[in-house]
Amino acid sequence: MTDPATLRRRFLAEPHTLRNARGDFSAWHRGRPHYLLWALDVDRAPVRTRVADARHALDGLLLDGYRRQPHVTLALCGFPAQAPSAADEFDAAWLDARVAALRAARIAPFTIEIGTLESFSSAPFLCVQGGGDALDALRACLQPAVGHPQGDYVAHVTVGLYAGEWPTAAVASRFAAFRAGPPLRCEITRISLMGYVAEEIGGALFTLADWQLAAQTLQWHDTCRSGGSHEPYAVCRSGGSREPSAAPGGFERLAASAAPTEGGAAGESGGAVGVFGGAAGESGGAVGVLGGAAGTLGEAAGALGEAAGALGRAADASGGALGALGGAVGALGGAVGALGGAAGALGGAAGVLGGVVGANGEAAGAGGGAR
Repeated sequence: MTDPATLRRRFLAEPHTLRNARGDFSAWHRGRPHYLLWALDVDRAPVRTRVADARHALDGLLLDGYRRQPHVTLALCGFPAQAPSAADEFDAAWLDARVAALRAARIAPFTIEIGTLESFSSAPFLCVQGGGDALDALRACLQPAVGHPQGDYVAHVTVGLYAGEWPTAAVASRFAAFRAGPPLRCEITRISLMGYVAEEIGGALFTLADWQLAAQTLQWHDTCRSGGSHEPYAVCRSGGSREPSAAPGGFERLAASAAPTEGGAAGESGGAVGVFGGAAGESGGAVGVLGGAAGTLGEAAGALGEAAGALGRAADASGGALGALGGAVGALGGAVGALGGAAGALGGAAGVLGGVVGANGEAAGAGGGAR
């Protein structure tokens, strides 16, 4: 267990904190919606109060919107997948192996204490003391032969994420204003399989299952327990308490949702082309209707011109002028009629083109879905 003095020295060895920014992190999640981990759930009123007090002491330094419930991360799982194809994906068989290791280790309930405020360069946290042997044993079961991404494992409760590159010495001076009080004792009777929406930095956690330390069983939840409104599914599994190999519905749904991005993108592109083709067909039909209407208008104008000419021939000298005007109107009507015919032909061609594009779109959509 790393002592607070060592943690402070490590923090001050960095000149500035690391700035966190909002984004959807698509280069990391690549369209895979949920990331899972094993953690100790310490979302209790005294711990929430201490986290809130720590955030108040660091007011103005932290990224807004951090909604993760108080927890102590034990091990990372990755993105659930039916057929893992990347190093950061796992399936039900991998989860089975972790549960088998927990059952063999028979780790009993234990106690931890949550105390003072310290920090990594990216995030401030509350120190966790105690439970050393149990924590080591749990990590050996859950993440064997895998180092922590930030070096030595440090059990902690994250307070938030830094919003800027602040001088670490100035940040550390704020820690003195935080009055932690006596350590908070937390009895740990279970560990939790948790997750979060991958595109949300600091989004709320949901809980899929709990490993009960005393009973040595994995309990899947009928509904996801979450502190936020972004639960991935309303139902995690359909009743009962089963092992991962018994195909809990929630894990299967999460795994199915992590389909390869490329095929999904192709399907969406095909669908978009299909929609475009349909729209083009409708536009072509509309142009055809417009052309027909223009043709009808031209014929009506021609008939009007002929009537005006007849009226002019039957009139006197002033009627002759009217006849000339009627002839001009007739010529104009003929021109409009020709324009209408051309527009009708253009509309028919556009309609044919729309049908071709629509057919191509449907074919591309079918190809994308197959991938």
